[in-house]
Amino acid sequence: MATRSFHKPLVIGPGRVIVWCTFRPAAGGAPTDVVGKGIKSVTRTAAGLFDVALQDSYMELEGHEVSLMQNAASKLVGELKTEDVASTSAPKVTVRTKDANAGTDADIAANANNRVSLTLYLRNTSVT
Repeated sequence: MATRSFHKPLVIGPGRVIVWCTFRPAAGGAPTDVVGKGIKSVTRTAAGLFDVALQDSYMELEGHEVSLMQNAASKLVGELKTEDVASTSAPKVTVRTKDANAGTDADIAANANNRVSLTLYLRNTSVT
């Protein structure tokens, strides 16, 4: 456990929420070792595509970050493909990993050192 002093982040405007997760891709298989806050599940739906189901609905997605940790040198990049955070029945975002040269969706090899990390910056109120 850290021995430093931690403080709440300051944001401009009410109702801002940060939701995050990280998981291990498993090539063509289901993601493993899913860790995060505000995430219901992560499901691989096709080559390089992962649906990240949220535990709650939000008014708006204000920003996001997708990063890839890869054991071997690679031309793969991560990005957000679609989002529906306001859905009252199934709020989610879809993360895409793709070959930067070919522009096509591509799976990340299964390796204990490979991870996909996602941070979502959400608004939880109509007040801006």
